[in-house]
Amino acid sequence: VKDLRKKGNDGHHDVALLDEALGKIKGAATAINDVIKVRENQQELLELESKWNGYEFSKAGRTIIKHGPLVKRCRRADKPFYFVLFSDVLVYGRKETLGTVDRYVHHREIQLEHSKVLSISDESEKPVEEQSDDARAFQVLSDQKAFVVMASNVADKDAWVDAVDKAVGRQRVRRGTVDQATPFAAVWTPDREQKSCTICEKDFTVLRRRHHCRSCGRLACKDCTSKRVLLKHIDSKSAVRCCDMCYDDLQDKEDDDDD
Repeated sequence: VKDLRKKGNDGHHDVALLDEALGKIKGAATAINDVIKVRENQQELLELESKWNGYEFSKAGRTIIKHGPLVKRCRRADKPFYFVLFSDVLVYGRKETLGTVDRYVHHREIQLEHSKVLSISDESEKPVEEQSDDARAFQVLSDQKAFVVMASNVADKDAWVDAVDKAVGRQRVRRGTVDQATPFAAVWTPDREQKSCTICEKDFTVLRRRHHCRSCGRLACKDCTSKRVLLKHIDSKSAVRCCDMCYDDLQDKEDDDDD
């Protein structure tokens, strides 16, 4: 076709026939590639599901987008988990090795429709030796749970953030919830990062223990978190622990709404 057109024979009767044949070949190749991708994705899903205890991966229309190890900042210490990003949910579990076989114990499922991902710090231009832990960290926010995870390096972090962000956008389009505002749970402050109560500033001790406000995630003592509020995005039936500062803010907001 190129040869005929170079010679100015665009009107040659073979050009139209060849263009039609090439179009059919490209269409067939695309269809074959799509089928191969679906089968490879399904095989990957089944292989991973065979190692996962307590959760069924298989679901109509679900595909695996990305999976791998990440370190989650937990209340008392950082813990490694294995994360799997699907087209509709993000799940993670704890790795267990039995002999030479790796298995995973399911921990939590997060609905992408009610989620958001945020990079904590952009230090990609700094030399690796000068980058802080935050350079490898990002927040996963959802209506019921929010936390920070760390990748092995900045490039892996960026890949996770991009993959989750795009998956969330596609799922919201599918569910028709693009314009719906989602209230997110607070990221809890790790115990080791605060030595005193956020409200009264008294030092934590064996008797004066740490408690997390479910509204803001800050650490406070028992006296300063004695109140309970109903945060429907976290628990639609039971009131949860709330610090005095958030309680007052929420009460003021309710009064404004009533007015």
